[in-house]
Amino acid sequence: MNITKLFAALLAGSMLLTACSGKHGGEKNSSSQGASDSRVKTDKDVKLKTYEFPEFLRDISGADVLSNTVYKSFDAAQLFIEPEKQPFEDIRCTACFADDYYIFIDGENYGLIYADGTVLIPPDGIKRISASASDLLQIRYDDASTAYYRVYPDYPEGGEFVTVDEFLPDRISFGKRPSSADPAQEVYVLQLDGADIYDTEFTSAEAVDITSLDTAKTYEAVYKAYAGKNVYYIAFDRLYNFTVFEGEYAFISLKIGGEYGESYLLSQDDYSELETLLSSFGRENSAAAPSKDVNEDYIQITMGLSGGDLCTYTISSDGYCLTDQRSADGGNKYFTVMDPETFVDLINWVDGTLSAEYTER
Repeated sequence: MNITKLFAALLAGSMLLTACSGKHGGEKNSSSQGASDSRVKTDKDVKLKTYEFPEFLRDISGADVLSNTVYKSFDAAQLFIEPEKQPFEDIRCTACFADDYYIFIDGENYGLIYADGTVLIPPDGIKRISASASDLLQIRYDDASTAYYRVYPDYPEGGEFVTVDEFLPDRISFGKRPSSADPAQEVYVLQLDGADIYDTEFTSAEAVDITSLDTAKTYEAVYKAYAGKNVYYIAFDRLYNFTVFEGEYAFISLKIGGEYGESYLLSQDDYSELETLLSSFGRENSAAAPSKDVNEDYIQITMGLSGGDLCTYTISSDGYCLTDQRSADGGNKYFTVMDPETFVDLINWVDGTLSAEYTER
């Protein structure tokens, strides 16, 4: 089941939250003027905690587990760049690929020329030339047909047109070997056609169906791998370029002033920080369920997505918390009461730490 839909269903059953109706009223003090001045000064020194809807959530079109990129085997921006100066006198080049190959324009069409001036692909009806892999160019013609050209810097002709074969997931594997840190422990290394292509040592890895992931991205094959406490997704396109994403550790949704937002927590370091923050909040052992108030601000945090046991905290702005624990052995639900400042601290943590996580991507 799509995890966002799962949490939406949980929200419908757990929003038994309400605002506290009590107000702290002050009484007139008949003591001396000096005492009155002291009281007023103390009131001015008190800084009340405030919160607002995290701005960065407005910029997220939807929560996506394949968002925190750790590594790309192919980055077109690094290999397909605008030339600093024109290399040829009578030919205008728009891009340089792999140092020695230049895309040039002739009227409305494009061609490919080598650094020594040899025209490798004449500009005959070519609408666009783009990079598809570290050594592969995609040629798009006016009639919408597509061809691929593989470059060979040491090849006499500079390269050749090639046929891109059907994607075969069997070419991808995880080779088992002793750990470089502890030879007594076995680890797994990502391989293509039996050759290492990524140097991270994983403790486990398995293929996953991309339709089971909460993502709008498309790939030919996706693998989930663990390295200690860290979880990763490794996604391959049809040309065997792959991207490594850090996986999801928690899901956070909140509503403030009628505005709703959601995001995944995609950093192990931030997850550990959030665990520490949650464990530091004092709470009563139990509390009666409050009456329902759908207008109440709330934050809901589901922890443990990288493991098997889930725990969801739904905390309202008045401090009421519904804890929902789920595991293979069963589950447990109960209400507790936290200091209302707990809610403010969590919102501000999301607005600070989690917004920085998304800004850095």
